[in-house]
Amino acid sequence: MIVITGAFGYIGSMLVDVLSDEELLLIDKYMYMTNESWIINTIKKNNIMYIKSDVLNVTLDIFKNANAIINLAAYVGENICNKVSKEELYNTNVYSAVKLAKIASQFEIPFIQMSTCSNYGIKDNIVDEDSLLEPTNRYAESKVMAETLTKVYPSTIIIRGATVYGLSHRMRFDLILNEWVKDAYFTNTINVYNPYAYRPLIHVKDMCNAIRHILLLALNNRLEYNIINVGSVNYQKIEIAKSISRYLDVKVMIKESSSDKRNYRVSFDRLRRLGFNTLYTLDDGILEVLEYLKNNPHKKEEIEQYANI
Repeated sequence: MIVITGAFGYIGSMLVDVLSDEELLLIDKYMYMTNESWIINTIKKNNIMYIKSDVLNVTLDIFKNANAIINLAAYVGENICNKVSKEELYNTNVYSAVKLAKIASQFEIPFIQMSTCSNYGIKDNIVDEDSLLEPTNRYAESKVMAETLTKVYPSTIIIRGATVYGLSHRMRFDLILNEWVKDAYFTNTINVYNPYAYRPLIHVKDMCNAIRHILLLALNNRLEYNIINVGSVNYQKIEIAKSISRYLDVKVMIKESSSDKRNYRVSFDRLRRLGFNTLYTLDDGILEVLEYLKNNPHKKEEIEQYANI
């Protein structure tokens, strides 16, 4: 049995699909608007169980048949992390992760902790898994602390994820590509702050397939690393906007200053050495999000509810 926390989230819900042939235990307190028909069809399957709970409230006995734990439960992104209290943020992003790492260590099973490439902060050169972490916001600070406290357990595997894009059962329109396609569609304008800053990106399906690949290596005692950057390509923000402008008549507005000073290019060589290569491109993501907006008519205000705010 594989335990997935945060199973109804943006990445979690797509990961459930990828692992749907396995025996799964899903843990999620259901904070956001995940597709209800998908949830109903998923949890009625005989090989999938669901517990509606905060991770801190689950008991040890539910893990007795677990072969692995994948922790995706977290407040994700600067906006939501600035709104919740520090106590709530650290209970969810740090102490829940530590609890799961301890349990995985006790049962001697792999524990995958989802972290973020945002931990690298501001860097002039390409960074890898051994580079210094310099978090610039509360979200990244909580993730760095979670890494520090969970990696002491030998069963812990830390995935530092690039910014994700594409469609999900729990859609988000506050991620850079998804948000800018939405803005271009509704307003014919994209506002680009710090246009030459870099962001590593990855399609959500590639992210989920990478998690599965890493999990299988761990279960077969073939995983060589305990920290892995997972992403596809590093793009300057202006490149992302120009890619969108090939599909929509859009005005790209350059804004030179922003409170978000992050700028980092990330090496994914370690992931490739593990035998994983991504399949989806930026254009794939643009086209599928655009198709979604065309086929699901909403007001801009309704679409903007699909965000971690």
